[in-house]
Amino acid sequence: MYAAAVANGAERVYWQNHADNAAAPRLYDAVAGFSGFVVYRKILPP
Repeated sequence: MYAAAVANGAERVYWQNHADNAAAPRLYDAVAGFSGFVVYRKILPP
């Protein structure tokens, strides 16, 4: 994944995971650093 990102000119790779997915942060911690940010969103009506 990192090689593909670099080959396509990316400077960063981001992951999002659902709060119920306890395994994902352990994987992400092993391959990247936690930025400290948590993403929230509000879907607006059309």
